[in-house]
Amino acid sequence: MMASFQSGNMALLLIKYLKSGGSLIPQSLINAAVTKNSASLGVDGIQVFRDTFKAAGKDPIMQEVQQDFFVKNFLTRAEDYAKSLNLTEPLSILVVLDSLVQGSFSRVSSLVPKFYQDTQNPLNEWDWVRSYLNTRYKWLATNPNTALNPTADRVQSLIDIEKSDNWKLNLPLTLSTKGITITDSDVI
Repeated sequence: MMASFQSGNMALLLIKYLKSGGSLIPQSLINAAVTKNSASLGVDGIQVFRDTFKAAGKDPIMQEVQQDFFVKNFLTRAEDYAKSLNLTEPLSILVVLDSLVQGSFSRVSSLVPKFYQDTQNPLNEWDWVRSYLNTRYKWLATNPNTALNPTADRVQSLIDIEKSDNWKLNLPLTLSTKGITITDSDVI
């Protein structure tokens, strides 16, 4: 799930869960999320939170809340953002979605020429996405915040899909950096 203490998304998700009738998350954990203070839980408390959140993930109420949260806070935003950039290919939309979930889409995209604005050297959608992916990979892999460096693997998977010319995201889809293949039977 794409929710963290620091972003405030965890609090929004948990509040929605409670308002929807969920009862598997204790108030103390919700308070920590609302105050964006995971440190207040201590090391043992963070593990309790993870275990509790994982258990709540089996609750149909939590599943519905997470699905709704993802669609409203990430998928719809990604589709709207992609549309505003004239990006239409499924892979292009996935690139925007991954970047919005992981963060820093605006920061990295500002480093890539806008294919729809640069009349001297226009890029088509595919060229722009290729340039964006390469820029994002380098930005993550060399970021001074070393916690971000391993997340470049996600971008490498997208680069591999682009290099295979699978802009429609046809299945099976192989994520080579993790050795995972997604087939029709894996899709809900």
